[in-house]
Amino acid sequence: MSNILLTARDWFEAALELPVAERGDWLARHCADPVLVNQVTGMLDAESTGDGLLDRPAMQWIEDLHDPVDLQTDGLIGSRIGGFRLLRLLGQGGMATVFLGERSSGDFEQRVAVKLLRRGLYSELEQRLFRRERQTLANLSHPNIAHLIDGGVTDTGIPYLVMEYVDGVPISEHVVQQQLDLRARLRLFVTICHAVDAAHRALIVHRDIKPSNILVDASGNPKLLDFGIAKLLDEEEGATRSAYVPLTPGYAAPEQYAGGVITTATDVYALGILLHELLLGERPKLEPTLRRASSRVAELSTDLWLLPLSRTALRTALKGDIDNVLSTALEAEAGRRYASAGALADDINRYLDAQPVLAHPPSRWYRARKFVQRHRGGVAVSAALALAVIASLGIALWQARHAQIQAQRATSVRDFVLDLFDAAKDQLPRDVRPTPDVLARAAVRKIDANQSLDAQTRAQFLSTLGAISQTSSDYTLAREFADRALAALDAGGEGHSRLRLGIEIARIEAMHSLGESEQADQLLGARMNEVRALDDEIAVRGTAMYAATRMSRGALEESIALARESSAIADRVFGANDEKSLVASLRVGDSLGGAGQHERAASELAAALARWDASGVPPNRDYQASLLNLAATTSFLGDYDRSERLHKQALQLALRIFESPHERIADAQESLGALLSVRGNQNEAEPLLQQASATFTTLFGNDHPAIASVQSALARLAFDQKDYVTAARRYEGVTELCTRAKLDSDPTCARAWQNMSTVYLRQGRLDEAETANLRSLELRRALYGENHAQYANALAGLGAIHLARHDFSAALRAFDQSIAISDATGHGGSLEAAQKQGARAAALIGLNRASEALPALDIAEQIVAKLVPDDHSLMQRMLTLRAQALDQLGRAEETRSVARQAIALDGTGSLLKPGELEQLRAMAR
Repeated sequence: MSNILLTARDWFEAALELPVAERGDWLARHCADPVLVNQVTGMLDAESTGDGLLDRPAMQWIEDLHDPVDLQTDGLIGSRIGGFRLLRLLGQGGMATVFLGERSSGDFEQRVAVKLLRRGLYSELEQRLFRRERQTLANLSHPNIAHLIDGGVTDTGIPYLVMEYVDGVPISEHVVQQQLDLRARLRLFVTICHAVDAAHRALIVHRDIKPSNILVDASGNPKLLDFGIAKLLDEEEGATRSAYVPLTPGYAAPEQYAGGVITTATDVYALGILLHELLLGERPKLEPTLRRASSRVAELSTDLWLLPLSRTALRTALKGDIDNVLSTALEAEAGRRYASAGALADDINRYLDAQPVLAHPPSRWYRARKFVQRHRGGVAVSAALALAVIASLGIALWQARHAQIQAQRATSVRDFVLDLFDAAKDQLPRDVRPTPDVLARAAVRKIDANQSLDAQTRAQFLSTLGAISQTSSDYTLAREFADRALAALDAGGEGHSRLRLGIEIARIEAMHSLGESEQADQLLGARMNEVRALDDEIAVRGTAMYAATRMSRGALEESIALARESSAIADRVFGANDEKSLVASLRVGDSLGGAGQHERAASELAAALARWDASGVPPNRDYQASLLNLAATTSFLGDYDRSERLHKQALQLALRIFESPHERIADAQESLGALLSVRGNQNEAEPLLQQASATFTTLFGNDHPAIASVQSALARLAFDQKDYVTAARRYEGVTELCTRAKLDSDPTCARAWQNMSTVYLRQGRLDEAETANLRSLELRRALYGENHAQYANALAGLGAIHLARHDFSAALRAFDQSIAISDATGHGGSLEAAQKQGARAAALIGLNRASEALPALDIAEQIVAKLVPDDHSLMQRMLTLRAQALDQLGRAEETRSVARQAIALDGTGSLLKPGELEQLRAMAR
């Protein structure tokens, strides 16, 4: 859950990790509730006197609460936990007491670290969740991560873990003892980042990275301890449970203090803190604006001095790249940090190899300086040769002047053409104005007839005509003009140039619009080094376009990072209130929405649109597109009333800006039609969708991704009307289109296969449903990998098929895997998550495990009540499952009450299966 409030206990336990003298200041900075501050301060005062409950050893605390046997820490030495005998105490912390242990049976010796966790697990559900997480950790294997060997829960409810024993020192002590230089520390840090990244790919987040959890052995090999242990202690597994948020002050990310969603970015932040400490000997100070590391060198105290460098040398080494790397890793907003621990490691490696780091703002001078650092010898020779070049400087200046004249002439011709188009649009009656494509074709005939034009002027002419075709949705003509412009440059012997790069980007934009995203992505990816070397409009356009093609290929985090990069370049090049900068800021929100990060997308889009409104720039096509994206994102969040208002605003704006038939008008019609269908307003929805389909067919023909999308929306409309025969026929048409046009890389096609599977399931065609579902899984695996929300949704579809076959064990496995992925990717609070929890409960009821089904229903009902409180059909479905679970447990009075609540919600939109309403009535008596 994203809005958990930390309790007094949470603040108290977090503060205990700090030295006594720092606790008060830390608490005042982070806890905004004065009542909580006073309460926790009193608890800390009591603790410091030695009389507090937590002043005693962890095992005595557990003993006093639950276990009549003497569990004093000293008394545990020699006892057995699982298959291991405890030898001596290694240490105690806020979460656990750790002992050195050895295997007490078997044919070999093994030294281990045995952790006795401070939190008891006394219910069956708690223990089941603990074992599930423990198995996940046991499967994690990496040479730089201490392996989980065993674990369990004692008869008295005390959870324990048996870990690989690492005989080493904390990494912060190791770098001092060995007097490692800057590069050696960075290489050691990269090793840690790769280990963290490996765990993230296995959907495991550490949550508590700090020096004491990274031990380095005598051979210099680092090992991460306690990977994922914090998740085992996190009680946020059910909606009815209290929130405990394990964190270590000084290393926790802002979202941990705020009780926000824990993601891989949380570990990236902690890695940034760790890197700062390894290089400067202390953690960064918590200030409103994070200071650059190099600016703090002069303030470092002597006793914290770590590196064998002078202060001046250290400041010089940190200034620039390392400052930028640390600033990016320590961004307060998770989405602005490195996308992964692997990305952070890659940037450190770029620094070590004298390559440009991605954290550095792009600039040609910066990249040139890096080139010199990598090739000092070659550059020295080149410098000598430069003396010969000076002799020809006069000729070069003359050529530059000549080129300037040519550019001015080309600009004048371009402006003339644009003025011609504008005049034609403004001065003629609307019904007799020539359309832009007619003017463009007429203009190109004049260009062809004029043989006196030089290559650059001809190319600029054609490029301008291509831009006009692009705005008119004639992408085929736009690409044709770009091809002809490039041919003109080839004929004139024009090689790599800024003009050529701009035309190539325009061609790629047309290809992307024509559905050729895979080829467009490959072409632009090969040119991105040249794009980033510029710091101008082409860099803004090229980076934004690459964000779009990367999104189409499923590289979601990279797409978001590219959109932010484009926005930063635009602000720097044009200024914050320029229209091009406003457009670039909108694309960040668009990328977040495309990646399924709907809450963040809604926030960013609303802020960017408000920024646009405040600038006084009139709304244009980009504003309209992002307004439509905000409308769609708001729909995903369940605010259908606001979404419908925004959709209608976006459609009206499209009708004002564009001439029909136009792609943007059809987009708005399709999106509004889909929303109205979901809201049950099929009479308004279907005409809009049919209009959109006709427009797309006119513009693009029959084999375009837009056709697949709108036909999928029409199929969904039939599905919502329970016309499964029509829905199946339409989805079959979409999947045939996808196969025929080779559109498998388009997310619409993967979604169509999954939706067709759902329709077949409703028709009882289980074998066909499974075939379609497996195809969707295959496509989504190729698009996104197996750790993505879309793949998780397809897994849930497979679980539903197993459920229909009464294969409850297989269904439960599919739902558990799907829910784990959703939780790890930050989608645990979505409506889809609620539906998965309900389906999981149904599988558990089928296995006669009703007591485990109830917590899943708690989670589902809470999400439904929050997101769609008026969706009585979905709540009725959850209450029906709850009644079935209570009936299975023999809790007759509760069963009767819940069954009556479910019956009271019955309506035409009921999701109950045949016979379930009669079953409810029987239980309600």
